[in-house]
Amino acid sequence: PVKVSAEDNRTFRFTVDSIERRDEPQQVVVTLDGKALGARNSVVKTYTVPSLKKFTFLQYNVVTTPQLHLELVFSNHVSPDQNLKGLVYFSDGSPVSLSVKNNIIKVFPKTRLNGSRNLILQKNIRSIRGYALDKGYTLQVYFKMASPQVRFVGKGNILPGKNKWIVPFEAINLRAVDVVVFKIYANNVKQFLQDNNLGSGDSWALRRVGEYVYHKRITLAGPADKADNKWKGYAIDLSKMVKADPGAIYRISLRFRKPYALLGCAKNDTAAQFADSTAYYTSGYYYPKDYKWMKRDDPCDVSYYTSDRFKTKNFLATDIGLTVKNSDGRHYLVFARDLISAKALKNVKLTFYTYQNQELGRGTTNAKGEAGVFLKKEPYLLVARWKNQFAYLKLSGGNALSYSKFSTSGVKAENGLKGMIFGERGVWRPGDTLFLTFVLQDRQKMLPAGFPVKFAVYNARNKKVYTETSTRGINGFYVFKVATQPDAPTGLWRAVVKIGNNRFTKNLRVETILPNRLKIKMTAPGGRFTPQSGKQLSLQATWLHGGVASGLKANVTESLAAAKTTFKGYKNYVFDDPAKSFSPEEEEVFNGKLDNSGKAQCKVFLPANSGLPGMLRLTFTAKVFEAGGRFSIDQKSFAYAPFNTFVGLETPESGDNGYLETGKNQKFKVVTVNSRGQKVPSGRLKVEIYKLDWSWWYNSSSGNLASYISRHYKDRVFSKILRTQNGTGSFYFKIDYPQWGRYYIRVSDPAGGHSTGSIVYFDWPSSYGRQNRSAGDATLLSLSTDKPRYTPGEEAVVSFPAPAGARALISIEKNNKVLKTWWVDTQGKETVVRFKVTKEMTPNVYLFVSVIQPRLQTQNDLPIRSYGVVPVMVDDPETFLKPVISMPGKLKPGSRYRITVSEANHRAMTYVLAVVDEGLLDLT
Repeated sequence: PVKVSAEDNRTFRFTVDSIERRDEPQQVVVTLDGKALGARNSVVKTYTVPSLKKFTFLQYNVVTTPQLHLELVFSNHVSPDQNLKGLVYFSDGSPVSLSVKNNIIKVFPKTRLNGSRNLILQKNIRSIRGYALDKGYTLQVYFKMASPQVRFVGKGNILPGKNKWIVPFEAINLRAVDVVVFKIYANNVKQFLQDNNLGSGDSWALRRVGEYVYHKRITLAGPADKADNKWKGYAIDLSKMVKADPGAIYRISLRFRKPYALLGCAKNDTAAQFADSTAYYTSGYYYPKDYKWMKRDDPCDVSYYTSDRFKTKNFLATDIGLTVKNSDGRHYLVFARDLISAKALKNVKLTFYTYQNQELGRGTTNAKGEAGVFLKKEPYLLVARWKNQFAYLKLSGGNALSYSKFSTSGVKAENGLKGMIFGERGVWRPGDTLFLTFVLQDRQKMLPAGFPVKFAVYNARNKKVYTETSTRGINGFYVFKVATQPDAPTGLWRAVVKIGNNRFTKNLRVETILPNRLKIKMTAPGGRFTPQSGKQLSLQATWLHGGVASGLKANVTESLAAAKTTFKGYKNYVFDDPAKSFSPEEEEVFNGKLDNSGKAQCKVFLPANSGLPGMLRLTFTAKVFEAGGRFSIDQKSFAYAPFNTFVGLETPESGDNGYLETGKNQKFKVVTVNSRGQKVPSGRLKVEIYKLDWSWWYNSSSGNLASYISRHYKDRVFSKILRTQNGTGSFYFKIDYPQWGRYYIRVSDPAGGHSTGSIVYFDWPSSYGRQNRSAGDATLLSLSTDKPRYTPGEEAVVSFPAPAGARALISIEKNNKVLKTWWVDTQGKETVVRFKVTKEMTPNVYLFVSVIQPRLQTQNDLPIRSYGVVPVMVDDPETFLKPVISMPGKLKPGSRYRITVSEANHRAMTYVLAVVDEGLLDLT
């Protein structure tokens, strides 16, 4: 199939999907008929689909952002476990680091390269299937000088202080920039924020709310300076450019022309550059007079220097720092702080507005800098005024702080309600009755007794086929019985529950499934596959009435996926390597006829063990076809142990704190076993330990640890050779106090090919404090609890790093409700917060911390505000239910039987009892 997507009005991307690769190369011809578009010419492109059995290099791409590197594309997945040093390199010896992801090798130059380089690809590069590259390649790669660019430093838009408003920025290969300032008048800010944020703005609409008030050229380099391909830091003082207007927003634009470039271009079009200088200074969109689209990426042509290259940022001069929390949907808590001193701001006037700029409510902060305001509807904007200063905060949902990098998963209660729909099985057939149950949780008693619950079912054609309104739920349980017709359409059906404005949905599978008439049996030697077991899968089919299914056509496909590697007796050991990944594959292993005995032998595909993380699961799907075309189907999975020896790693107990203490020798245990889990002595095992960034898991586009380590191998902090006597061994590792953080522990068997690994967290003992522990992103706080779970009545202890002299807002929140807030002074090392756990906090609450440090401090370069969230899990033993079902072990057809349901501790409970044929459950 061909898929078409539009990138813009003139650019379209055509994707040809699901092309089957075969043993021989194929030619795919793509034809674009120009007549259909009114074009004079048609386009014909021919593409070669490489052979399955041939491993070849296809192409390379130069990627410039966010880090300069090459992407080498191959016809098959590259083995990630091979050492590519000496196989991929520049002929001039320029140092590189390498990483592998699927069929791509990424080459990261360690030094800045310019001009042409020869990249060598040796023939010994191997695919994941063990094929060598078809030949060696020499690629001529061109690295160009970085084009002139400019960028702001940091993400903030607030400029506290009265005397200096310093705005830092960076530039590369530029001798000067033009600073242009646009002023959004204070009385127009509410209008501006209707369709813009404080940090953004539509250039076309700006004329309605302000005007250009300043421009000046700023010299960055002297006449003799040359391009050095390095970003350099600079700063401007906005207070020297404009006179502050309280409440106004200033929009600073950094612009540059061709004469400012440090590239040594052949000609200088200065006259052409300045011929239309009025538009250059007074418009958000600028294209030079001699602009040519084909030259738009050439920094030696005037066409490069357009408004697309300029950087613009909004700034508000104010000392008011605002934090707003919404509790129960209509109650808003406002906290105001002085950004200069971090102290509470008293008598800050607060006004809430709708999107139409109509006033909703007012409030004034008390001596603690706090105010609570109840509003009848959701506000759009908060305007704060203190003395002669203003602050603005948009309150629409998309402007809230992001919690995506914290553990905040779960189900949001819509208007205080939670609900779920479930059935007695996962798939139904046309003609079956769907027994569905809706469970409603209304902890805040939002609904009156007898409130109607509207239930509807839509079939696969989106036609409503069932409706019912129920007011007779039992403790929030509502049962619905939906009968279907024998000729009902198959596909994905949908159940919908509406309670007022709240809506809950669940997809339902309705499928026509014919029962098998053939019994299919698949067996492997010894019940699983190993390198010694051979590659034969035995297939046998018989009619259910006992006859031999001779001569019938059969098809068997094999899918491969990674499986967790475990062995009996080694519960605490890890046998899989998180730095290795395996992409699921599918192969056809048999397509033919059964012999006279109804049997066939299938040749199984077993991948080479190079690069495999551990055990694989081989799932075979067999179809046996009757003469009329109807088929029976069965599926069976087998384990594949690709290694003769498996290495296991047991990390030390981390205790209730969840981390290993620094400054102590930590003992790691190692075991080596065969594929049956029996201990065997090893040869030389290699132990390696790597230091990980706090954010390695979200900074990588794929989250792949193998990619991270291959590019950061210089961060290896420990290595050792180890042997296991009688299959067991150990080693010790100690981290000094300042080197707290996450570490990747890896133990590999170079001879056998298997490796294992685990990510462990080292931290300072609680008595030492944990200062300067930022969470990777400077605005994020890393919070930790002293226990993973609590019970009501216990004291919870939460610690976080924060600079001395700051103030931290602590908030305990649950179900869109703020339970408690208070402020603490940060201690400069580890700040500890303690609170008593109550039953109200079950099953969990979130502890929110916002640290505000004084603007005048000079001891660190952290942002004024940092924040973090940590879940606090609370288990109340009195709320745990333990259902017990008592019934006969065997049932006779047509007989009556009794089922007894009870609770182990004799507690009252509401339940649904479903009796389902086990054969129907197998269809799920």
